[in-house]
Amino acid sequence: MKILYFNKKIQMILALLLICVLTGLFFFSYKNVAVAESDDFTEQSYSQYKDLAQDASYEMQKFIGDENSNNYNRTFGTEEERNAALYIASRLNVAGYNLDKEDNGIKSFTFYYNNKQFTSQNITAFLKCNAENVPTVVIGAHYDNVYDISLVNGVTNSHGVYDNGISVGALIALAKYLKNHVSELKCNVEFVFFGAEEPGCFGSKAYLTSLSDSEKSNLLLMINLDSIGGEYLYIYSDEVRTDYNDFYYSIAEKSGYEFKKIPAIKRTFIYGGNFRNLLYNFAPQNSDNSTFANAGFKTVSFVSGNLSTFKKVGFVESQNYPAIGHSKDDNLETFMSYYKDTYEKNLEAVCATIADSLMSDSLITTVSNAKISQYNFLTSSVVGYVTLFVFIALSIIATYFYYGKLKKYALSKLNTPPTQTPSDNCSVFGEEYEKKTEKNNEDYSVFGEEYENKD
Repeated sequence: MKILYFNKKIQMILALLLICVLTGLFFFSYKNVAVAESDDFTEQSYSQYKDLAQDASYEMQKFIGDENSNNYNRTFGTEEERNAALYIASRLNVAGYNLDKEDNGIKSFTFYYNNKQFTSQNITAFLKCNAENVPTVVIGAHYDNVYDISLVNGVTNSHGVYDNGISVGALIALAKYLKNHVSELKCNVEFVFFGAEEPGCFGSKAYLTSLSDSEKSNLLLMINLDSIGGEYLYIYSDEVRTDYNDFYYSIAEKSGYEFKKIPAIKRTFIYGGNFRNLLYNFAPQNSDNSTFANAGFKTVSFVSGNLSTFKKVGFVESQNYPAIGHSKDDNLETFMSYYKDTYEKNLEAVCATIADSLMSDSLITTVSNAKISQYNFLTSSVVGYVTLFVFIALSIIATYFYYGKLKKYALSKLNTPPTQTPSDNCSVFGEEYEKKTEKNNEDYSVFGEEYENKD
Protein backbone atom coordinates (compact mmCIF):
# COMPACT_ATOMS: atom_id res chain seq x y z
CA MET A 1 0.00 0.00 0.00
CA LYS A 2 2.84 2.39 0.84
CA ILE A 3 4.61 1.64 -2.39
CA LEU A 4 1.48 2.23 -4.42
CA TYR A 5 0.80 5.56 -2.68
CA PHE A 6 4.43 6.69 -3.13
CA ASN A 7 4.29 5.74 -6.80
CA LYS A 8 1.18 7.82 -7.37
CA LYS A 9 2.72 10.73 -5.54
CA ILE A 10 5.81 10.65 -7.71
CA GLN A 11 3.72 10.39 -10.85
CA MET A 12 1.73 13.46 -9.76
CA ILE A 13 4.91 15.45 -9.06
CA LEU A 14 6.38 14.45 -12.42
CA ALA A 15 3.19 15.34 -14.23
CA LEU A 16 3.02 18.78 -12.61
CA LEU A 17 6.72 19.42 -13.24
CA LEU A 18 6.45 18.35 -16.86
CA ILE A 19 3.40 20.54 -17.43
CA CYS A 20 5.15 23.55 -15.89
CA VAL A 21 8.31 23.08 -17.93
CA LEU A 22 6.52 22.50 -21.23
CA THR A 23 4.09 25.35 -20.64
CA GLY A 24 6.83 27.78 -19.71
CA LEU A 25 9.23 26.63 -22.38
CA PHE A 26 7.11 26.27 -25.47
CA PHE A 27 3.91 28.25 -24.95
CA PHE A 28 5.01 31.11 -22.74
CA SER A 29 4.73 34.68 -24.00
CA TYR A 30 4.54 38.05 -22.32
CA LYS A 31 1.14 38.90 -23.74
CA ASN A 32 -0.56 37.88 -26.89
CA VAL A 33 0.25 40.83 -29.10
CA ALA A 34 -1.51 40.62 -32.42
CA VAL A 35 0.96 40.29 -35.25
CA ALA A 36 0.26 42.71 -38.05
CA GLU A 37 -0.62 41.26 -41.40
CA SER A 38 2.05 41.48 -44.06
CA ASP A 39 1.50 43.90 -46.91
CA ASP A 40 -0.09 42.95 -50.20
CA PHE A 41 2.28 41.98 -52.99
CA THR A 42 1.58 41.76 -56.69
CA GLU A 43 1.90 38.76 -58.99
CA GLN A 44 4.78 40.62 -60.60
CA SER A 45 6.77 40.40 -57.37
CA TYR A 46 6.19 36.64 -57.24
CA SER A 47 7.58 36.35 -60.77
CA GLN A 48 10.56 38.44 -59.74
CA TYR A 49 11.19 36.11 -56.81
CA LYS A 50 11.46 33.14 -59.14
CA ASP A 51 14.12 35.07 -61.03
CA LEU A 52 15.75 35.94 -57.70
CA ALA A 53 15.90 32.24 -56.77
CA GLN A 54 17.50 31.38 -60.09
CA ASP A 55 20.04 34.16 -59.58
CA ALA A 56 20.80 32.81 -56.09
CA SER A 57 21.37 29.36 -57.57
CA TYR A 58 23.69 30.86 -60.18
CA GLU A 59 25.65 32.79 -57.52
CA MET A 60 25.98 29.66 -55.38
CA GLN A 61 27.40 27.58 -58.23
CA LYS A 62 29.76 30.35 -59.32
CA PHE A 63 30.95 30.76 -55.74
CA ILE A 64 31.68 27.06 -55.32
CA GLY A 65 33.27 26.88 -58.78
CA ASP A 66 34.64 23.89 -60.68
CA GLU A 67 37.90 22.02 -61.09
CA ASN A 68 39.48 24.92 -63.01
CA SER A 69 38.58 27.72 -60.62
CA ASN A 70 36.91 27.18 -57.29
CA ASN A 71 36.44 28.00 -53.64
CA TYR A 72 36.31 24.40 -52.46
CA ASN A 73 38.71 25.07 -49.62
CA ARG A 74 37.45 27.83 -47.35
CA THR A 75 38.90 26.50 -44.11
CA PHE A 76 39.07 29.23 -41.48
CA GLY A 77 42.29 31.15 -41.15
CA THR A 78 43.73 30.06 -44.50
CA GLU A 79 44.73 31.98 -47.60
CA GLU A 80 41.98 30.09 -49.44
CA GLU A 81 39.37 31.51 -47.06
CA ARG A 82 40.64 35.01 -47.80
CA ASN A 83 40.46 34.35 -51.54
CA ALA A 84 36.82 33.35 -51.10
CA ALA A 85 36.25 36.63 -49.24
CA LEU A 86 37.81 38.57 -52.12
CA TYR A 87 35.52 36.77 -54.54
CA ILE A 88 32.42 37.75 -52.53
CA ALA A 89 33.60 41.36 -52.38
CA SER A 90 34.04 41.40 -56.16
CA ARG A 91 30.44 40.20 -56.66
CA LEU A 92 29.16 42.95 -54.37
CA ASN A 93 31.17 45.57 -56.22
CA VAL A 94 29.67 44.37 -59.50
CA ALA A 95 26.25 44.87 -57.90
CA GLY A 96 27.13 48.53 -57.31
CA TYR A 97 27.95 48.57 -53.61
CA ASN A 98 31.28 50.37 -54.01
CA LEU A 99 32.80 48.79 -50.91
CA ASP A 100 35.33 50.72 -48.88
CA LYS A 101 38.33 51.34 -51.10
CA GLU A 102 40.66 51.02 -48.16
CA ASP A 103 39.79 47.41 -47.38
CA ASN A 104 37.31 46.50 -50.16
CA GLY A 105 34.68 45.78 -47.52
CA ILE A 106 36.87 43.10 -45.94
CA LYS A 107 37.29 43.43 -42.18
CA SER A 108 40.11 41.26 -40.85
CA PHE A 109 40.25 39.96 -37.28
CA THR A 110 42.33 37.53 -35.25
CA PHE A 111 41.21 34.80 -32.87
CA TYR A 112 42.57 31.81 -30.98
CA TYR A 113 41.51 28.24 -31.58
CA ASN A 114 43.16 25.22 -29.93
CA ASN A 115 45.82 27.56 -28.52
CA LYS A 116 46.77 28.81 -31.99
CA GLN A 117 46.22 32.26 -33.44
CA PHE A 118 44.37 32.61 -36.76
CA THR A 119 43.36 35.50 -38.99
CA SER A 120 40.02 35.55 -40.76
CA GLN A 121 37.79 38.22 -42.28
CA ASN A 122 34.19 39.36 -42.66
CA ILE A 123 32.76 41.08 -45.73
CA THR A 124 30.19 43.82 -45.11
CA ALA A 125 28.03 45.85 -47.48
CA PHE A 126 25.66 48.57 -46.21
CA LEU A 127 22.45 49.51 -48.03
CA LYS A 128 20.78 52.72 -46.85
CA CYS A 129 17.09 53.06 -47.51
CA ASN A 130 15.44 56.34 -48.52
CA ALA A 131 13.81 56.90 -45.13
CA GLU A 132 15.62 58.79 -42.38
CA ASN A 133 16.08 57.79 -38.74
CA VAL A 134 15.23 54.14 -39.25
CA PRO A 135 16.95 51.10 -37.73
CA THR A 136 19.21 48.57 -39.44
CA VAL A 137 18.60 44.90 -40.09
CA VAL A 138 21.68 42.70 -40.40
CA ILE A 139 21.43 39.74 -42.78
CA GLY A 140 24.29 37.30 -42.36
CA ALA A 141 25.66 33.99 -43.61
CA HIS A 142 29.00 32.34 -42.96
CA TYR A 143 31.14 31.50 -45.99
CA ASP A 144 33.87 29.34 -44.44
CA ASN A 145 33.79 25.53 -44.45
CA VAL A 146 35.60 22.54 -42.92
CA TYR A 147 37.66 21.40 -45.89
CA ASP A 148 41.03 20.89 -44.19
CA ILE A 149 41.22 17.83 -41.93
CA SER A 150 44.37 19.13 -40.26
CA LEU A 151 42.38 21.93 -38.60
CA VAL A 152 39.05 20.15 -37.99
CA ASN A 153 39.44 16.56 -36.90
CA GLY A 154 37.39 13.96 -38.72
CA VAL A 155 36.47 16.12 -41.71
CA THR A 156 38.10 16.03 -45.11
CA ASN A 157 37.51 17.72 -48.48
CA SER A 158 34.08 19.16 -47.72
CA HIS A 159 33.29 21.74 -50.40
CA GLY A 160 30.61 23.30 -48.19
CA VAL A 161 27.71 23.53 -50.63
CA TYR A 162 24.97 22.54 -48.20
CA ASP A 163 26.93 24.19 -45.39
CA ASN A 164 27.01 26.99 -46.38
CA GLY A 165 27.60 27.87 -50.04
CA ILE A 166 23.89 27.94 -50.82
CA SER A 167 23.34 30.66 -48.21
CA VAL A 168 26.23 32.68 -49.65
CA GLY A 169 24.57 32.51 -53.06
CA ALA A 170 21.25 33.59 -51.54
CA LEU A 171 22.83 36.53 -49.71
CA ILE A 172 24.67 37.80 -52.80
CA ALA A 173 21.48 37.56 -54.85
CA LEU A 174 19.48 39.34 -52.12
CA ALA A 175 22.05 42.13 -51.99
CA LYS A 176 21.71 42.60 -55.75
CA TYR A 177 17.91 42.45 -55.70
CA LEU A 178 17.40 44.86 -52.80
CA LYS A 179 19.88 47.29 -54.32
CA ASN A 180 17.45 47.61 -57.23
CA HIS A 181 14.44 47.98 -54.89
CA VAL A 182 15.92 50.34 -52.32
CA SER A 183 12.95 52.72 -52.60
CA GLU A 184 10.67 49.99 -51.18
CA LEU A 185 12.79 49.27 -48.11
CA LYS A 186 11.50 50.32 -44.69
CA CYS A 187 14.86 50.06 -42.95
CA ASN A 188 18.59 50.03 -43.62
CA VAL A 189 20.18 46.68 -44.41
CA GLU A 190 23.71 45.47 -43.78
CA PHE A 191 24.84 42.29 -45.51
CA VAL A 192 27.55 40.44 -43.58
CA PHE A 193 29.44 37.38 -44.79
CA PHE A 194 31.02 35.87 -41.69
CA GLY A 195 34.37 34.13 -41.65
CA ALA A 196 35.47 31.50 -39.12
CA GLU A 197 31.99 30.40 -38.09
CA GLU A 198 32.88 26.72 -38.02
CA PRO A 199 35.39 26.81 -35.12
CA GLY A 200 33.13 28.93 -32.91
CA CYS A 201 31.33 31.85 -34.62
CA PHE A 202 34.42 34.07 -34.40
CA GLY A 203 33.35 36.20 -37.38
CA SER A 204 30.06 37.27 -35.84
CA LYS A 205 31.78 37.92 -32.50
CA ALA A 206 34.33 40.16 -34.24
CA TYR A 207 31.55 41.98 -36.09
CA LEU A 208 29.63 42.78 -32.92
CA THR A 209 32.82 43.92 -31.20
CA SER A 210 33.49 46.34 -34.05
CA LEU A 211 30.12 48.11 -33.71
CA SER A 212 29.84 51.38 -31.86
CA ASP A 213 27.26 51.85 -29.11
CA SER A 214 25.03 53.88 -31.45
CA GLU A 215 25.26 51.21 -34.13
CA LYS A 216 24.29 48.54 -31.61
CA SER A 217 21.33 50.57 -30.34
CA ASN A 218 20.16 50.99 -33.96
CA LEU A 219 20.37 47.25 -34.73
CA LEU A 220 16.74 46.10 -35.01
CA LEU A 221 17.15 42.44 -35.98
CA MET A 222 19.71 39.89 -37.13
CA ILE A 223 18.60 37.48 -39.87
CA ASN A 224 20.81 34.41 -40.26
CA LEU A 225 21.01 31.98 -43.20
CA ASP A 226 22.63 28.60 -42.66
CA SER A 227 22.22 25.38 -44.65
CA ILE A 228 18.95 26.38 -46.32
CA GLY A 229 18.99 23.94 -49.24
CA GLY A 230 17.72 20.77 -47.57
CA GLU A 231 14.49 18.82 -47.23
CA TYR A 232 12.24 21.20 -45.26
CA LEU A 233 12.58 24.83 -44.21
CA TYR A 234 12.26 26.19 -40.67
CA ILE A 235 12.35 29.64 -39.09
CA TYR A 236 13.89 29.78 -35.63
CA SER A 237 14.10 32.68 -33.18
CA ASP A 238 14.03 31.43 -29.62
CA GLU A 239 12.97 28.60 -27.32
CA VAL A 240 9.63 30.34 -26.75
CA ARG A 241 7.32 31.93 -29.28
CA THR A 242 8.11 35.50 -30.28
CA ASP A 243 6.11 38.08 -32.18
CA TYR A 244 8.87 38.55 -34.74
CA ASN A 245 9.11 34.82 -35.43
CA ASP A 246 5.32 34.73 -35.89
CA PHE A 247 5.66 37.76 -38.15
CA TYR A 248 8.01 35.92 -40.53
CA TYR A 249 5.82 32.82 -40.57
CA SER A 250 2.79 34.99 -41.40
CA ILE A 251 4.58 36.68 -44.30
CA ALA A 252 5.70 33.33 -45.71
CA GLU A 253 2.21 31.86 -45.32
CA LYS A 254 0.52 34.78 -47.05
CA SER A 255 2.91 34.45 -49.98
CA GLY A 256 2.28 30.71 -50.20
CA TYR A 257 5.68 29.51 -48.96
CA GLU A 258 5.82 26.59 -46.54
CA PHE A 259 8.01 26.71 -43.46
CA LYS A 260 7.47 23.93 -40.96
CA LYS A 261 7.36 24.41 -37.20
CA ILE A 262 10.13 22.80 -35.12
CA PRO A 263 8.77 20.04 -32.86
CA ALA A 264 9.75 20.48 -29.23
CA ILE A 265 10.71 16.82 -28.96
CA LYS A 266 13.51 17.29 -31.48
CA ARG A 267 15.76 19.24 -29.13
CA THR A 268 19.08 17.47 -28.53
CA PHE A 269 20.16 17.52 -24.88
CA ILE A 270 23.89 17.90 -24.35
CA TYR A 271 26.07 19.57 -21.73
CA GLY A 272 26.40 23.31 -22.17
CA GLY A 273 24.55 25.03 -25.00
CA ASN A 274 25.79 27.82 -27.28
CA PHE A 275 22.47 29.66 -27.30
CA ARG A 276 21.76 32.00 -24.40
CA ASN A 277 23.60 29.64 -22.02
CA LEU A 278 20.93 26.97 -22.17
CA LEU A 279 21.71 23.52 -20.82
CA TYR A 280 21.12 22.06 -24.27
CA ASN A 281 21.41 23.03 -27.90
CA PHE A 282 20.37 21.83 -31.33
CA ALA A 283 21.11 22.70 -34.94
CA PRO A 284 19.20 26.00 -35.42
CA GLN A 285 21.11 27.45 -32.46
CA ASN A 286 24.56 26.44 -33.68
CA SER A 287 25.32 29.35 -35.97
CA ASP A 288 26.06 33.06 -35.94
CA ASN A 289 22.55 33.88 -34.71
CA SER A 290 23.65 32.57 -31.30
CA THR A 291 26.29 35.32 -31.05
CA PHE A 292 23.67 38.02 -31.49
CA ALA A 293 21.13 36.30 -29.24
CA ASN A 294 23.72 35.92 -26.49
CA ALA A 295 24.44 39.66 -26.76
CA GLY A 296 20.74 40.49 -26.28
CA PHE A 297 19.68 41.08 -29.89
CA LYS A 298 16.59 39.69 -31.59
CA THR A 299 17.32 37.07 -34.23
CA VAL A 300 15.56 35.10 -36.93
CA SER A 301 17.36 32.12 -38.43
CA PHE A 302 16.47 30.30 -41.65
CA VAL A 303 17.58 26.66 -41.66
CA SER A 304 16.64 23.41 -43.36
CA GLY A 305 16.58 19.72 -42.52
CA ASN A 306 13.95 17.20 -41.51
CA LEU A 307 12.90 17.72 -37.92
CA SER A 308 9.53 16.11 -38.57
CA THR A 309 10.73 12.53 -38.92
CA PHE A 310 10.92 10.09 -36.01
CA LYS A 311 12.87 7.49 -37.95
CA LYS A 312 16.11 9.12 -36.82
CA VAL A 313 17.12 10.74 -33.53
CA GLY A 314 17.92 14.42 -33.02
CA PHE A 315 18.63 16.77 -35.91
CA VAL A 316 18.15 15.10 -39.29
CA GLU A 317 19.21 16.57 -42.61
CA SER A 318 17.10 14.17 -44.65
CA GLN A 319 14.91 11.16 -44.02
CA ASN A 320 15.78 9.63 -47.39
CA TYR A 321 19.47 10.47 -47.84
CA PRO A 322 22.61 10.31 -45.70
CA ALA A 323 23.77 13.54 -44.06
CA ILE A 324 26.30 15.45 -46.15
CA GLY A 325 27.09 18.46 -43.94
CA HIS A 326 30.70 18.50 -42.72
CA SER A 327 31.60 15.55 -44.94
CA LYS A 328 33.40 14.88 -48.21
CA ASP A 329 29.97 14.41 -49.83
CA ASP A 330 29.08 18.06 -49.36
CA ASN A 331 29.84 18.94 -52.97
CA LEU A 332 27.79 20.17 -55.90
CA GLU A 333 27.36 16.75 -57.48
CA THR A 334 25.97 15.06 -54.37
CA PHE A 335 24.00 18.13 -53.30
CA MET A 336 22.26 18.36 -56.68
CA SER A 337 21.51 14.64 -56.75
CA TYR A 338 19.82 14.84 -53.34
CA TYR A 339 18.10 18.22 -53.43
CA LYS A 340 17.69 19.19 -57.08
CA ASP A 341 13.88 19.21 -56.69
CA THR A 342 13.80 21.34 -53.55
CA TYR A 343 16.77 23.68 -53.27
CA GLU A 344 15.55 26.34 -55.74
CA LYS A 345 12.12 26.32 -54.08
CA ASN A 346 13.91 26.85 -50.78
CA LEU A 347 15.93 29.71 -52.24
CA GLU A 348 12.78 31.40 -53.49
CA ALA A 349 10.95 30.91 -50.18
CA VAL A 350 13.81 32.29 -48.09
CA CYS A 351 14.70 35.22 -50.35
CA ALA A 352 11.06 36.20 -50.92
CA THR A 353 10.16 36.05 -47.23
CA ILE A 354 13.16 38.19 -46.26
CA ALA A 355 12.59 40.71 -49.06
CA ASP A 356 8.87 40.99 -48.25
CA SER A 357 9.63 41.54 -44.58
CA LEU A 358 12.06 44.38 -45.32
CA MET A 359 9.38 46.06 -47.46
CA SER A 360 6.62 45.62 -44.89
CA ASP A 361 5.25 48.57 -42.93
CA SER A 362 4.79 46.20 -39.98
CA LEU A 363 8.40 45.14 -39.61
CA ILE A 364 9.80 47.92 -37.42
CA THR A 365 6.74 48.12 -35.17
CA THR A 366 6.45 44.36 -34.68
CA VAL A 367 10.12 43.77 -33.90
CA SER A 368 10.59 46.92 -31.81
CA ASN A 369 7.58 46.19 -29.60
CA ALA A 370 8.42 42.52 -29.12
CA LYS A 371 10.10 41.55 -25.87
CA ILE A 372 13.01 39.15 -25.56
CA SER A 373 11.94 36.28 -23.35
CA GLN A 374 13.69 35.54 -20.08
CA TYR A 375 13.93 31.97 -18.81
CA ASN A 376 16.68 31.94 -16.24
CA PHE A 377 15.41 28.65 -14.83
CA LEU A 378 16.72 26.98 -17.99
CA THR A 379 20.13 28.60 -18.12
CA SER A 380 23.46 27.25 -17.01
CA SER A 381 23.13 28.29 -13.36
CA VAL A 382 23.02 26.41 -10.08
CA VAL A 383 19.22 26.52 -10.21
CA GLY A 384 19.23 25.16 -13.74
CA TYR A 385 21.48 22.24 -12.91
CA VAL A 386 19.56 21.43 -9.73
CA THR A 387 16.27 21.52 -11.65
CA LEU A 388 17.64 19.23 -14.32
CA PHE A 389 19.10 16.83 -11.71
CA VAL A 390 15.82 16.68 -9.75
CA PHE A 391 13.83 16.06 -12.91
CA ILE A 392 16.13 13.20 -13.97
CA ALA A 393 16.12 11.71 -10.45
CA LEU A 394 12.34 11.80 -10.22
CA SER A 395 12.07 10.22 -13.65
CA ILE A 396 14.36 7.37 -12.59
CA ILE A 397 12.47 6.82 -9.32
CA ALA A 398 9.09 6.83 -11.02
CA THR A 399 10.32 4.43 -13.68
CA TYR A 400 11.75 2.10 -11.02
CA PHE A 401 8.53 1.87 -9.00
CA TYR A 402 6.32 1.65 -12.06
CA TYR A 403 8.46 -1.20 -13.40
CA GLY A 404 8.27 -2.93 -10.02
CA LYS A 405 4.51 -2.66 -10.01
CA LEU A 406 4.26 -4.13 -13.50
CA LYS A 407 6.63 -6.96 -12.54
CA LYS A 408 4.62 -7.79 -9.40
CA TYR A 409 1.38 -7.78 -11.36
CA ALA A 410 2.83 -10.07 -14.04
CA LEU A 411 4.15 -12.56 -11.44
CA SER A 412 0.80 -12.67 -9.66
CA LYS A 413 -0.90 -13.55 -12.91
CA LEU A 414 1.61 -16.31 -13.65
CA ASN A 415 1.21 -17.89 -10.19
CA THR A 416 -2.62 -17.88 -10.17
CA PRO A 417 -4.11 -21.21 -11.46
CA PRO A 418 -6.90 -20.86 -14.00
CA THR A 419 -10.43 -21.02 -12.55
CA GLN A 420 -12.37 -24.16 -13.57
CA THR A 421 -16.10 -24.69 -13.32
CA PRO A 422 -17.09 -28.23 -12.21
CA SER A 423 -18.69 -30.10 -15.07
CA ASP A 424 -21.45 -31.38 -12.73
CA ASN A 425 -22.76 -27.89 -12.35
CA CYS A 426 -22.64 -27.12 -16.03
CA SER A 427 -25.87 -27.51 -17.92
CA VAL A 428 -25.55 -27.02 -21.65
CA PHE A 429 -29.07 -27.78 -22.86
CA GLY A 430 -30.97 -27.25 -19.62
CA GLU A 431 -31.28 -29.33 -16.43
CA GLU A 432 -34.60 -31.01 -17.34
CA TYR A 433 -33.37 -32.14 -20.76
CA GLU A 434 -30.11 -33.56 -19.42
CA LYS A 435 -31.83 -35.49 -16.60
CA LYS A 436 -34.19 -37.00 -19.13
CA THR A 437 -31.27 -37.93 -21.36
CA GLU A 438 -29.51 -39.57 -18.42
CA LYS A 439 -32.55 -41.72 -17.69
CA ASN A 440 -32.90 -42.76 -21.32
CA ASN A 441 -29.24 -43.77 -21.42
CA GLU A 442 -29.82 -46.16 -18.51
CA ASP A 443 -32.64 -47.95 -20.43
CA TYR A 444 -30.84 -48.05 -23.74
CA SER A 445 -28.91 -51.13 -24.88
CA VAL A 446 -26.51 -50.86 -27.78
CA PHE A 447 -25.73 -54.56 -28.28
CA GLY A 448 -28.79 -56.03 -26.60
CA GLU A 449 -29.72 -56.52 -22.94
CA GLU A 450 -28.84 -60.24 -22.84
CA TYR A 451 -25.36 -59.63 -24.23
CA GLU A 452 -24.62 -56.78 -21.87
CA ASN A 453 -25.91 -58.66 -18.80
CA LYS A 454 -23.69 -61.54 -19.78
CA ASP A 455 -20.68 -59.27 -19.64
